[in-house]
Amino acid sequence: MIDHLSSSIRQNTRFDPTAPCLVAVSGGMDSVVLAHALHALPIPIHIAHVNYGKRGAASDADAGLVRSFAESLAVPYHELSGASLGVRKGNGCFQAWARDVRYQWFLELCAEFGLSTVLTAHHANDQIETMLLNLIRGSGLAGLMGMPVVRRLRWGKDPLLFRPLLSVSHAAIEAYAAQFNLLWREDQSNKDQRYARNALRHELKEMDSKSFDEFVEAGLAVQQRIKTFYEREIVGDEELPLVPQGSSKQLPVSKLNELPSWAGGWLVLDTIARLDPNAPRRRSVANRVLKLAGSETGKSLHIGSVVAWKERQHVVFKLADLGPEVELAHSINIQNAFEVTGSFGILTGEIESTAYGEGLDKGRYEALLDVNKLMSPIILRRWTEGDRFVPLGLKGSQKVKSFLTNEKIPSHQKKDVYVLESAGKIAWVVGHRIGDGFKVTPSTTEIAHLRWSPN
Repeated sequence: MIDHLSSSIRQNTRFDPTAPCLVAVSGGMDSVVLAHALHALPIPIHIAHVNYGKRGAASDADAGLVRSFAESLAVPYHELSGASLGVRKGNGCFQAWARDVRYQWFLELCAEFGLSTVLTAHHANDQIETMLLNLIRGSGLAGLMGMPVVRRLRWGKDPLLFRPLLSVSHAAIEAYAAQFNLLWREDQSNKDQRYARNALRHELKEMDSKSFDEFVEAGLAVQQRIKTFYEREIVGDEELPLVPQGSSKQLPVSKLNELPSWAGGWLVLDTIARLDPNAPRRRSVANRVLKLAGSETGKSLHIGSVVAWKERQHVVFKLADLGPEVELAHSINIQNAFEVTGSFGILTGEIESTAYGEGLDKGRYEALLDVNKLMSPIILRRWTEGDRFVPLGLKGSQKVKSFLTNEKIPSHQKKDVYVLESAGKIAWVVGHRIGDGFKVTPSTTEIAHLRWSPN
């Protein structure tokens, strides 16, 4: 396994093995092995662990193991947990929120300690699972390219995200862990078959070990052939490097017109992913851009954090002006007066006695909420896909995304909307509408009077 790891490092010249890097370690076998092997090479590392607290004592035990592991290697250790997380338990997608928190924290660590690369322990089995899941989701040939070995962590900015074990089998990782008697912990949520990847993994385990190893080897060969085909036949003379911050990427309209629509769409989605790896990779997105290529000069559209526009004979892609980086969620004790400052502006609040006649709707910049319906701490965060709430005056819930669309909020402004969450329920879409379940009623005795001053 060390030979595979060394080869991956040599092949990826963007990674400097003499410079300190950040290794994400969950406490599972794969990430423990990666950190141990990098340290053995030796490559200077920092270890980072996020304790989401989702599994209570088990989560704390994971953190304790990683902390002890870092001490045994005598390397810097960083941990994010507790109130700094503002852990969500509501209707939004936990995995997406956790990734955003994790990546933002990695960016902050890299900036603080001068680190240029974040390494994760995704391996060959993970790659095969990703390819199969992409097929199930209808991603076509583009999905069979799987995960890239190197990409930007997010939004076309440094640091890099490097997956040096993508060609290493899980069996080889197990053998390494046994050879060095490494301690690791099994996350029991990995057995929860409600998650598509876990269900697929369970099915694959039904294969005997020899057949499975051959399956993984064949799958990686297919992945490499598709990657080669893409680079030779679709990209051709086009240069698609990792796009530096502030830069743009142009695709000639003539190139998009000469390719079959499926190939042109593939090129479009890959170009977008090099700017924002988390942008949606859907056929509908590709079709919108291909349609843009045939429109008049100056027409534009937004895809996640990427803006694309027609400029004479090219379609130009660039990161939109994102403003300050996405922040960690803010945890607020609603029982006290507070003031929170961030990229959203300033949010203040205080507890007041009230009479019902003071009204429910205070306009865009203020909100009155029934204190007895709030549970401290409340969480201030950006809204995410899947968030739902019951807008004031309605009986049924509605997706925040649909609400913002109905309110005619421009696409490029939606990403900057924040929500205030109490016990997993949205009490206020900040600057837009309070949740009906938190409104002031005749029985209300105290209100939380919130004021928002946008930047």
